[in-house]
Amino acid sequence: MTTGANSLTERASRAAAARRGDQSWTMAANDLRVVVSGLERLGYVAKPLLVTAGLANVRLDDPDARISCEAMGALLSGALKQRFIPNLGLELAQVTELGAYPLLDYLVVTSDSVGAGARRLRNTSG
Repeated sequence: MTTGANSLTERASRAAAARRGDQSWTMAANDLRVVVSGLERLGYVAKPLLVTAGLANVRLDDPDARISCEAMGALLSGALKQRFIPNLGLELAQVTELGAYPLLDYLVVTSDSVGAGARRLRNTSG
């Protein structure tokens, strides 16, 4: 099978699992790419964290790739075990580059303040 066909069958499998009721929560692999980049900027060694969390084979450049939320939690837990940083989420936010989340970046940089940008984001999300 080709890579494209694999992504189609994975989506079909997830849809079938959802109909059966055994679906787990997932998130975009782009979020994993952003977090891994941030962890590396903070001095973490990402490869062993990805392996331990079962994420070593995830294609971070695939816009349709999904990862389980549990695996992301395992990655962050592993990072804190590797080296504890109080409020890791805030530290990751501070080192996340402009452009990682284009819509959020646009709303913030075109607003009078971060708060105004956050309000605009809330109003666009439904």
